[in-house]
Amino acid sequence: MKKTLALMIASLALGAGGWALAQPGHEGHGHGAVSKPAQGEAVVTVTGTLRCATCELKKKKGAASQCALHGCQFSFEAETIVNETGKRLKKLEGKLYHVLVNDQSKPLLQKENKGKRFSVTGKVYGDERVIEIASFAPAAAP
Repeated sequence: MKKTLALMIASLALGAGGWALAQPGHEGHGHGAVSKPAQGEAVVTVTGTLRCATCELKKKKGAASQCALHGCQFSFEAETIVNETGKRLKKLEGKLYHVLVNDQSKPLLQKENKGKRFSVTGKVYGDERVIEIASFAPAAAP
């Protein structure tokens, strides 16, 4: 009797979990669901400030970062993000994005650029909080 009851409870739990995953908001997880295109597929222009995430943590929260010893972990504080049609993507703005290190971003990721404003073109991967920079230029003060 106890085994039967345990099996019934387990079956109900598994069925409820499957049903929950198939509901709206869980695209790509249920049967027959259409997956949304991933953020970051479109090219955007981001204006903001180059920061060091670990220096900022040290300043604001007393983190034990050692940038002088290990180097800065550059990030980009996004003030405005505009897609190719000129529409602002406000839900992605106001966040700190890690900069994907590649041949295009390497010249930007220099200590002398920290704290300066730039306009960068590239892809923003919102879920991962990463920006892939294709090009950049200094930006005027707001």
